Amino acid sequence: MLSLSEKTRADIIGVEIQKRLADLAQKNIELNGLEHRLRVIHGDLKDLEIKKVCCIVTNPPYFKVTPDARINDSDERAIARHELKVTFKELARSAGRLLKTGGYLYLIHRPERLLEITRELKEEDIEVKRLRFVHPYADRQPNHVLIHAVKDGETGLSVDPPLILYREKNVCSDELETMYGREIHASQSTRSKEKTEIS
Repeated sequence: MLSLSEKTRADIIGVEIQKRLADLAQKNIELNGLEHRLRVIHGDLKDLEIKKVCCIVTNPPYFKVTPDARINDSDERAIARHELKVTFKELARSAGRLLKTGGYLYLIHRPERLLEITRELKEEDIEVKRLRFVHPYADRQPNHVLIHAVKDGETGLSVDPPLILYREKNVCSDELETMYGREIHASQSTRSKEKTEIS
């Protein structure tokens, strides 16, 4: 939410089903003096009752719950990674209900579920308009896909050039550095310092 607030002057509402994370997000909002534009609702997206919105940004759980699923022992991480609290079908239904006509949906997910995602969104009259595949390295298969969709949008899809994250191990691509700049250098410096102290 904090990063998003730097890119828009619109009011932002965060929805978080896990209370500790909702409280943490609210604390960060207050520490940054953004209470006038940002707020967090602790609740279930499926039950959310608010006025229709012009944009939804979401990073949903990637993995279905199956008999052979390797679910994290931490409930917090398990809920974030697996569809224990919300399935993609339920998320698509909620987005269809909450978005205004012409409203945008932005999300990140796994490429192997792209056809399912496109189908579920289309059932809610949300048309996928742009895709961008994210590759860890230039010679690796994508492990994420960025999706831009529009409520009641016309058909027509464009695919952007791939986003490559790393040139080599621990060396960010030029584009990633441009996106995050100082934050990446700071985190890399911290990791280097930790390795030095450990050794």
